[in-house]
Amino acid sequence: MGRQTGLAFLGVHVTDGDEAGREFAKKYGWRFPVLSDNDWAQIRQWGITAHPATILIDEFGRIAHGFYGAADAATWDDMVAMLG
Repeated sequence: MGRQTGLAFLGVHVTDGDEAGREFAKKYGWRFPVLSDNDWAQIRQWGITAHPATILIDEFGRIAHGFYGAADAATWDDMVAMLG
């Protein structure tokens, strides 16, 4: 996970308010930025209809690949491999 250059991780928290999002990230030791999207504006822009969702966003802000459900390291590796 994260072995590819040019990729960055971003979490998007959509429920329970900003503080709950920060606490969730802290609990799981996330060291990447977490966007708070309590009004679901960004989620709607990406067309995501359920969560958790795991997506790769390209340099133009478009979804390059994604699926619904939790992701692990193997999932990320598979998604990155699909990008070529």
